[in-house]
Amino acid sequence: RAARAVLDAARNPIIGGIALGLLVNLSGAVIPTPVAKVLELLAAAAVPCALFSMGSSLAGYPLMGDVRPAVLLSALKLVAFFRERCREFRAAGEQQAARA
Repeated sequence: RAARAVLDAARNPIIGGIALGLLVNLSGAVIPTPVAKVLELLAAAAVPCALFSMGSSLAGYPLMGDVRPAVLLSALKLVAFFRERCREFRAAGEQQAARA
């Protein structure tokens, strides 16, 4: 059973991608700039695509039970996200003003 689990994990494209990325990182290989730009674009799209696919897979399930804790946590997360973005924009503005 353990050998089967290891083989199944090795066939998983996510695990394979992580392993390949780790090997490239540890090898010290230099990725050409055009390839690095494409990889950066793909990496930037990965999280939104994953969230979309997770949301669409959950769309068939009805909401059950008390949803108030989920709504509260979502609202708190949005507030925290907004505050962090404001801090980042403020810091970027201060850096730009210091250069001028």
